[in-house]
Amino acid sequence: MERLLKLLENTDNTNNTVNHVQKNIISSSKPDNHQGTCFWILDTGATNNVTCVKDFFVTFYKIKHVHVELPNDSYVVAHYASTIQILKTLVLFNVLFIPKFSFNLIYVQNLIRDLNCKLIFSREQCQI
Repeated sequence: MERLLKLLENTDNTNNTVNHVQKNIISSSKPDNHQGTCFWILDTGATNNVTCVKDFFVTFYKIKHVHVELPNDSYVVAHYASTIQILKTLVLFNVLFIPKFSFNLIYVQNLIRDLNCKLIFSREQCQI
């Protein structure tokens, strides 16, 4: 309970982090020219949506550099962000473009806020 309260107190934290090892769960309808990068991972530990595939972008814009901490304590820098439409009803906003990243991440909190949706997790699936 104390850990949860500390997390809630630190919602203004400006550090950007991502979990880099997860299981692929959402498959994009976009063509995949990059082995394994057509999948999207729901991540509750990240602070941003991230993609490594520029072909997914609907819009593409330069941003103030964002330093993103990886689980191995190294950092990468994002210089661009985008809006991405994964499915007809699934649009992600402010997705960081990190070419050297290995996965595409959907930050669960942003998804719920941006789409005003609910996620229901079961042992084998997640319903949005």
